[in-house]
Amino acid sequence: MIKSRRKLWLFVGLFFSVIILLTLLVAPSRNQLMSGSTFGVAPDGYAAWYEFMQERNAPIERWQKSFKTLQQNYSDNSITLLRVYGKSAQFAVSKTEREWVKKGNTLVNLAFQGRVTEAPFSTSHETDFGAVKIETTRRNTDSFKAILKDDFGAIIWQEKQSEGKIIYVTTPYLAANAYKLSPGNYDFLANLLESSGGNKILVDEYIHGYKDKETQEIEETSNVFAYLLNTTLLIILIQGLVIVLILIFVYNNTLEKKKI
Repeated sequence: MIKSRRKLWLFVGLFFSVIILLTLLVAPSRNQLMSGSTFGVAPDGYAAWYEFMQERNAPIERWQKSFKTLQQNYSDNSITLLRVYGKSAQFAVSKTEREWVKKGNTLVNLAFQGRVTEAPFSTSHETDFGAVKIETTRRNTDSFKAILKDDFGAIIWQEKQSEGKIIYVTTPYLAANAYKLSPGNYDFLANLLESSGGNKILVDEYIHGYKDKETQEIEETSNVFAYLLNTTLLIILIQGLVIVLILIFVYNNTLEKKKI
């Protein structure tokens, strides 16, 4: 009897160990979330630049809701949305986002994008706002309108979408905390956003995991459904297999007791 209970607790412990391990493997780390965030104070964060924008009284605020909510809340179509993707973040502009841009909005994406070229990793570029330091070999050689470029291709470029536009930057660190002593970088990004024609600049913190209280309450009410929708099939299968093994063990153990 005692031995059987020990086996049961062993399987239960194994079950929860698998769940915890999978959660740790799948969930993004805190460092990944902070990379590119205006809440991040590390070299790859944007806290210093956000403070810089506030000091110049720019119409900027942090956006901590979903993109769908953004569409519903702002109908004047004069929004500039800045997204700074982290170290390992993958991004793609969706069809829905492109439709939103076409109405007259601007989407600015800072991420690792463009092709790796033979350009020096660290380069300095003279602009109307001072020297801009770029540390990436990535460039875009396609026929989009370049905003900042060198002999190897475009570093920053824009893609016109009807009444709006999408601006791409080949590095997520254009105005990160690490470049606080390179004022040209801060001024360049500020003017890039302010000259886009939007009445308001929103920095997407939702992609970094930051959600305001209202959003948290809404999402918590459907967390079970969200979990099932966002959990990969492999994880579901593994969890299901562990549960089945536990049930089989308990069932066989019960039969043995009845025989005795």
